[in-house]
Amino acid sequence: MDALIEEPKTIAEINYFERNNLMASLQKYPTEAEYINSVLNLFQSFNKSFDKTVDHEEIPSIQMFWLVFRGFNISTQLALQGHFSESYAIISRSAEATGYARKFQTDTGLLDIWFKKKEFTLSEFKSKFGEPFPENDNLLHPKVWDIYNLTRDYGTHSNFETTVFFTDASKLDTDNQVFFEYSDFTDEINTQRTINYIIYCHFEFLKVFRELFKLKLNQIWISELDRVITQYDEYKNTLRKIFVPDIPDIVHNK
Repeated sequence: MDALIEEPKTIAEINYFERNNLMASLQKYPTEAEYINSVLNLFQSFNKSFDKTVDHEEIPSIQMFWLVFRGFNISTQLALQGHFSESYAIISRSAEATGYARKFQTDTGLLDIWFKKKEFTLSEFKSKFGEPFPENDNLLHPKVWDIYNLTRDYGTHSNFETTVFFTDASKLDTDNQVFFEYSDFTDEINTQRTINYIIYCHFEFLKVFRELFKLKLNQIWISELDRVITQYDEYKNTLRKIFVPDIPDIVHNK
């Protein structure tokens, strides 16, 4: 019997298998696969890229970083399976985690409030902790806030927007029928669009963490992030005519 019992997998082993499965699922989207591979490399090399020791007060921000990393894996896998709303819910959590990391770095006194969150009512916690996306914070506004807002509407809350991913009302007027098994999974353009949105979101999250730890990260990691983002921005611009084919060329070329 003992021979049948497997040892628990380490996080490294889990990441290895997840990464292999993810890359195998991306065969239809080879260019996106290259950028996802680059994002994974940046995430996985982050903890080895510090030239200076991380302070104890910075550990919760590192925890938020790894929450975002896990979210990248999970949201991409969900999108490839056609679970777009659920993918957005994970991205929303990652955006919030990025906002929390920023808060921890700007005011370490908030850590104690965060640790003791269960001791407060929700309104008490919000009053003490403050907004995770302060309007005067240019590092989070507008992009990370916009990501959080959109993915919360389309993934986290039970809004109308959340239902559009699995509701087909095309026969409502003619046959008085609504189908709830509908999925855009067969629409490869929509899947490609969602995957690219995930890549874009996580580059924005990585930019925040770059700024939070720029005094301790080595220049190799920072330069690689900047290089890949510049390269991806050029690729993203080529997708506009595919994803929004009806907008004028003058808009595409901006």
